Amino acid sequence: MPDIKFKLVTDIDTAKICWDSLSPRLCPYDEWDFRYAFFAPSNFPLAFYAGYINNKLIGLLPLQYNNKNKFLEYFGGDFMEYNHVLIDRNYQPLAIKFYQHVLRQITEKIYLRDFMDGDPILENYQPYDETYYLSLENYQDFEDFLQKKFSSKSRSNIRKKIRQLDKHQIEIIKDEPKDLELLFELNVKRFGSESSFKEEKQQEAFRNLLQLPWEWSLQSFIVDGVKEAVSFSLLYKNIYTYIMAGSNIEKVPNLGSYVVVKALEEAWQKKATLFDAGRNDSGWKNRWHLDKKTLYNIRK
Repeated sequence: MPDIKFKLVTDIDTAKICWDSLSPRLCPYDEWDFRYAFFAPSNFPLAFYAGYINNKLIGLLPLQYNNKNKFLEYFGGDFMEYNHVLIDRNYQPLAIKFYQHVLRQITEKIYLRDFMDGDPILENYQPYDETYYLSLENYQDFEDFLQKKFSSKSRSNIRKKIRQLDKHQIEIIKDEPKDLELLFELNVKRFGSESSFKEEKQQEAFRNLLQLPWEWSLQSFIVDGVKEAVSFSLLYKNIYTYIMAGSNIEKVPNLGSYVVVKALEEAWQKKATLFDAGRNDSGWKNRWHLDKKTLYNIRK
C-alpha cells in the first residue's frame, strides 16, 4: 500500500471540511458542533493531521495545542471521549500510523486520552481510567435491570432509598434552560476542585451545547418547593448520554441516586438502546453495576 503523506491543517474552515468528510457520526463526540462547543471558549490553535494517499484524503487525527497546559490534545479538550482517527473505512488498519507520525515528528508535549483506536505498540500507551455504559436492550425497564444486576439485599437498599425520598414532595420540571446555571452551582458544591465546572470556560461550553438544536434533556428536581438537583442528558440516535448532574445530597440524602433512576427511566422511555454514563466512576457507577471499558492514554 502506498505511503501516507501527512499535512498539518490549522485553518478552522479547512479542518471542518476534512472532519465532515470523514466522521462516522456514531456518537455525539463524532459531531463537529459538539466538539466545537468546547473548542470555542478557549480557541486553542488547531493541529489537525490529515493523511493522503494518491492525493486522496483517507484519515484525520484532530488535535489542538493547549497553550495553557502546553501540550497537544484531542480537538475539544479534556471533556472529550470516544476519540479516534477519523478514517476512510477502507484504510482502517492504517489509523495507527497517524499516531506514530505525531509521536515521531512532534517535539511538543502530547497528552492523548480516551481514544478508542489505540494499540499497545504505541509509545507510552497505558490504562488510566474507565468509561461506563449500560446496554438498555438487555432489560425491559428499570425494575428488570434491578432484578438482573443487583442482589436481593442491594435491591432492597435501593428501594428503601427511593421510599425515603417519596416522603418528600418531589416535582420534576423538564427543559428549563436557566437551570443549567444551577447545575453548575450544585456540581461545584458537591465535587469542589474536582468539578468540571470550576472553570468558567467549561460552563460556557455547556451553554454552547444547549444552543444546538438537538434532543437535550434538562431535568430539574424540586424537593419540598426548592430546586435541589439538575441533570443534563442528550438523546443522540439510539444513545442516551448522561452528560452531567448536580445534586444537593447534603440537604437531601440519596437524591443523587433518585436522579440516576429518573435518567435511566427516561432512556428506556425514549427507546434508547445504550445508556452512556461516561468516564470516571464519579462515586456511583460501579455501585450501579454498569458495564465498563478500560480507557487508555499517551503522555509524552
